[in-house]
Amino acid sequence: DPKVAPLIAARDIANVALEAAKLPLKDIPVIDHSFAGEISATIDISGIYGTVNATFDGYSALSGDLSFDPEPKACIKIPGFGEACAAF
Repeated sequence: DPKVAPLIAARDIANVALEAAKLPLKDIPVIDHSFAGEISATIDISGIYGTVNATFDGYSALSGDLSFDPEPKACIKIPGFGEACAAF
């Protein structure tokens, strides 16, 4: 069908391009780990604040707090390293 022939040709070209792009990556080992992060922010009468949490393979990788009163800053706690804060 002439209406779909260009779409089929474009799909085939895209598949060939994808396979060509994968070639240099075939020697890179597969890293199978799980990393997840969550940022939660709350606005109420006391101001804006929030938390940051990240896990790596089910273990806590970091946790932290966000605050905007009186100055905006973020603090994170990394197990084994302690806490670090930065204004922004």
